[in-house]
Amino acid sequence: MFGNKKMYKRGLEDALLANEGFSRKQEAALEALRNEVANGNIELEAGLAKLGDDIHGIYRYLTAKEKAALYHLSTPVDLKKLDESESQLLVAILFQLASDEGSDVTEYQQIYLRGIQAYLGITNPQTSIEDMSVVGDIDSGTAQKAMLQSVLEFLYLQDSDILTDAQAAFLDNFSVNKKQGMAIEESVSRLYAAVGAQGVAEKYGVQNLEQVSREATDTAIKKLTCKISLLSDFPSFFIRYGFIDYNVEEITVWAAGSRGFTSKSESQKAAKRFLDKAAIEAEKNIKRMTRTSGDDCFYGSFKGDFSKRADDLIQLLDKLRTSQVADIIDKMKSYISVSAVYEKARNVNESLCNKINFGDSSHYYSFIEYDEYDNSSTEEGLLKLFAKAFNKYGYNCSDAREQMQTDMEELLSSFQEDFRTQMEEFIVKTIVEPVQALVPQLKDAMIKNADNG
Repeated sequence: MFGNKKMYKRGLEDALLANEGFSRKQEAALEALRNEVANGNIELEAGLAKLGDDIHGIYRYLTAKEKAALYHLSTPVDLKKLDESESQLLVAILFQLASDEGSDVTEYQQIYLRGIQAYLGITNPQTSIEDMSVVGDIDSGTAQKAMLQSVLEFLYLQDSDILTDAQAAFLDNFSVNKKQGMAIEESVSRLYAAVGAQGVAEKYGVQNLEQVSREATDTAIKKLTCKISLLSDFPSFFIRYGFIDYNVEEITVWAAGSRGFTSKSESQKAAKRFLDKAAIEAEKNIKRMTRTSGDDCFYGSFKGDFSKRADDLIQLLDKLRTSQVADIIDKMKSYISVSAVYEKARNVNESLCNKINFGDSSHYYSFIEYDEYDNSSTEEGLLKLFAKAFNKYGYNCSDAREQMQTDMEELLSSFQEDFRTQMEEFIVKTIVEPVQALVPQLKDAMIKNADNG
């Protein structure tokens, strides 16, 4: 080419594949290369490059990862580096070349064209172009070389190995010198020799699938890691502790009001009775929140929350399950024992219940405020002494009840925090850490499965 219209299709793929001894030699070379890569002695691309001219007709022996590496090795400039207008122009040129061939366009050329369109993300391509010589107007030398390589790969997929006059004239429009042009064709020829027409046709389809599968694997692993962490990183339970129930009329009795008491002792007794009943209500709240039955307690709320998180994780693991990773998935699921977590939670709950102590209502008596209404303040003489016998007494338990409410909530908050701390430690040790330890193994298996797909 470039002075000779004959395409240098090296490799004679069909003949090579028919040679059983040559096929075994290729397989042995690849197996040796894989061992070197697995042992960390060499990078995959460097290993493939080292094989040099020995790689002929090996497409059927390559994994998806090896194909992608070989394609990258034989493509000095990634087409994704083209800007949008250059990408659009390249696809338009390929469509026009296909159109020019009419009914002679091959299935491999059609496969190549679909693959490169998907690889570049062009969903609404221009399918014809009147003046293809505009390719020579591209300022970027890098873009010129990348587009020339793609055009040559497309032309190598036609049945003939001789360019038409129109094809040869079109190639002369590229702004590359003869040495550069020969080097690019040599690269295309080597790739054709290595993977044959099918391999060249599927070049961009394979790379696109490999990229998508890697991205999908990374996304799945990130989502899995997040759900594993959520097992122990559960939030505080948004459970209403509840106010201490009381009769509003009893919390305060003003001495000057109609309900004022005729003696100080009666006022004191009534105030203490109110706080005694409030303390009983506080105890009821504590018992309700710290019992192990019902949904409106710490234990019940924890069970519901953990059950949902565990179910979400198990469902995700089931979605990731394939025959290649089934053993790893099953091992992960074996650590997610909901019943063991529930049993531990019940034991922790009962242990903390034995330590919680609200205390006696007498502790709050000192917060009571008393007042006295002096009926004699407006009288004089004997009337003053007479009126003093009818003084009224009252009390105000607002501060006492407020302190009681605060203490109750602090006890429950402390209970909840101790419960969460112990359960987090248990879940991390028995589930999160062993499952997370298997994530790298799962990721490697998923990638290997995708590469071999």
